[in-house]
Amino acid sequence: MTASFTWMDHAPGDTERVREALRAFDDQGTLDPLGFGVVRDAFSNILFPGITTNQTRAKYFLLVPWAHRQARREKHPPRRALERARELEIQTIHALVQGSRSSETGIIGRRVGAAIGSLPSEAYWSGLHAWGIRSFEGSPRDYLASIGIDEGFPGCPEPPPNVFESTDIRLVREEAEYLVDRVMATHPTSFLAHCVFGSKDPASRQPLWEHAGVGGVSKELARQLHHAELFAVATWGAALILNRVVANLRAEDRGMPGADVLGSDLAIWMDMIRSRRSSFKKWDRTDFWHLVLDATWVPRHTREFIDRWLDLAISNAASAIRPSAEALNLLRAREHQLKGPRARLVSQRAREVSSGLQGTSLLDFRWGTGAVIITDIRQGLR
Repeated sequence: MTASFTWMDHAPGDTERVREALRAFDDQGTLDPLGFGVVRDAFSNILFPGITTNQTRAKYFLLVPWAHRQARREKHPPRRALERARELEIQTIHALVQGSRSSETGIIGRRVGAAIGSLPSEAYWSGLHAWGIRSFEGSPRDYLASIGIDEGFPGCPEPPPNVFESTDIRLVREEAEYLVDRVMATHPTSFLAHCVFGSKDPASRQPLWEHAGVGGVSKELARQLHHAELFAVATWGAALILNRVVANLRAEDRGMPGADVLGSDLAIWMDMIRSRRSSFKKWDRTDFWHLVLDATWVPRHTREFIDRWLDLAISNAASAIRPSAEALNLLRAREHQLKGPRARLVSQRAREVSSGLQGTSLLDFRWGTGAVIITDIRQGLR
């Protein structure tokens, strides 16, 4: 029997969340083999509301409304209006290539043009609602089929002339000011808003809690960043150890000696744990869970696993190179709980078909994407 994955396409926000989860399978570094993702996403939504990992540049928060509003103004029947919106989004690809510097990155569909699979609207539709740019509650199809002309994107500025023939991926000042207004109107206390007005452009190469703009944050932002940092650091080791053990088991399966897989990352992780020993000792995990559970629902078995792992990681990081039996048993049980017979720690067949390292990146809570969008807005303001 061939397995399949389906979902009911009701709410565009739900659809985007499912697509974002599935896109993780394209990046071995961000796979979630132990189920930390529900907490990761809660922090991502708290810190960077409206931003998802498949967004690329801030300009699309305007380009998508412009394309759909134009398709609606042309008063086509619903099916043709949807086709027309797609045509305009594809025209936007060519317009951006024509009007942007050749060195600019983040132009969605630049290589494939009309053969594009996922349009920018699929990545930005939920974000448009989160930022208050889109007031219409339904999907793009529903919007294009509804009655009226301008309802849906109230206050969205008009596009420049010939926007679908040539336009720049960079924001001009008026566009940047509009996006700042939307962020401040909808999420004024978020880390996203704080960074927009930070002292310098963000550097996504640094963890977000090391970003220079962290200085002077509010008490609530400091609380969020504190919990996010300790969670990210403590859970990184679980994926590193899991992958190291799987790699050595795979070597044993083939009659080969084990290799020093992820040894340098594990050493870095242990140093990170040790350097935060005082913070971990004082960590208010009850407050941590209050913050998370206010933002999302976490299955009981996931919360129990996370609590047990945090206890082990904080108290015994030095055993990471040769993890304790308790840690191995916990990881083995968790992977089997999530994957059943496909768990790599218990199944040689699963190890044979495995795609390699999974989930070995330190959690960044969409900081990489957020830093680009924040920088776009800040540069537009200048």
